Order: sequence, then C-alpha cells, then structure tokens
Amino acid sequence: IVDNGMQGVTVVPIDRDGNILFVREYLTGAGEYQLGLCKGGIEPGHTPEETAQRELQEEVGYKARRLDKLAEVFLHPAYTTAKTHIFLARDLQESKLAGDEGEELEVVPYPFKDFERLTDSGEIHDARIIAALYLAKRFLEKET
Repeated sequence: IVDNGMQGVTVVPIDRDGNILFVREYLTGAGEYQLGLCKGGIEPGHTPEETAQRELQEEVGYKARRLDKLAEVFLHPAYTTAKTHIFLARDLQESKLAGDEGEELEVVPYPFKDFERLTDSGEIHDARIIAALYLAKRFLEKET
C-alpha cells in the first residue's frame, strides 16, 4: 500500500441556470482532451473546503456561496490511501484566480438534468467524475 497522504477535491459547480460548469482539458493519461470537473490537490495547512473554493476560482472563475460536501472517497483503496473530497458548489459568484495549469481551461456549461447523456455516450468516463455527478444528483433529489 502506498501511503503518501495524498488528498484532493472534486467539485460539481452548478450555475443559476442549472448548468454544470465542466472544464475541458488535456489529460495525459488518456492522451486526449476530455470534459471533467474542477479538481486539485489539498496543500498542507489547507482544508478541503478552502481547496475546493480555490480550484473553483482557478479553473472555472467562480467562488461558491454554498458549498456542500457530498462524500469522501478513496481513489484506489487496494493500493493507496489517496482520497478525494467531493463537493457540490452553488450560488456562484464571479471570482477568478490564476491557476497552475499549463494552458487556459475551457469552461463548458451543460444542463445538469442531462448529464447522463454524457456518461451514456462515453464522453465522460472518469470514475471520479461519474461518481461526483451521481452523488450531486442524489443530494439534490433529497433536497426537494
């Protein structure tokens, strides 16, 4: 088991129009551009909530007035202790921070109610992203 203490965040940002704000970025492991959610590693001395807000500002250009923690999941528990904290971000306000990506990320709004079309078509196939979207769906269904 690799215990590197690595933790990160994955954020599902939903705007006032009910769109998920995806980011399209080049993923080296996949060798292609893909739609994903804002995400990043938690730096020492920072909380998951602080990290979620920072990543949201760096990658999507917003900060959340409402940030709900949906889950904390292991990435590959058979081999590593690495985990990610999944958040739902709403009531967004513009707030851009400079990011650490090598290129400008493209923000792609997509209706939250239709996200399963992206998983069904294979356009999204990152397990972390799929889990985060379904957790957000379940959370929002319980809220109503």
